Amino acid sequence: PGCAPCNELSPQLEQIHRKSEDLQVLMISRGGAERNLQKVRELLTFPVVLQRSWEISRSYVMFATPIGYLVGEDGVLGGDVAVGGNAILALAAQRRNISVPC
Repeated sequence: PGCAPCNELSPQLEQIHRKSEDLQVLMISRGGAERNLQKVRELLTFPVVLQRSWEISRSYVMFATPIGYLVGEDGVLGGDVAVGGNAILALAAQRRNISVPC
């Protein structure tokens, strides 16, 4: 919740979540549960999960923020990792053929 680039991206991810019927947004966050819950209550309707000690980042060996993955229903990555807000928005737009403001 204290990441400025992530906070800038969150409203746009919310738009993607609301516009797309078959692309689900899931945010992986760090920090305290209460701060994250407050952010969700104020801004988001998609799920946010917390990683305790960078375990998700370590699994993918990527520590950039923000970073996005397109994961298929089979759990397999569906493309290159998107690093940065614009790359994440472009990945979502490309995969779902929706327009999102950059």
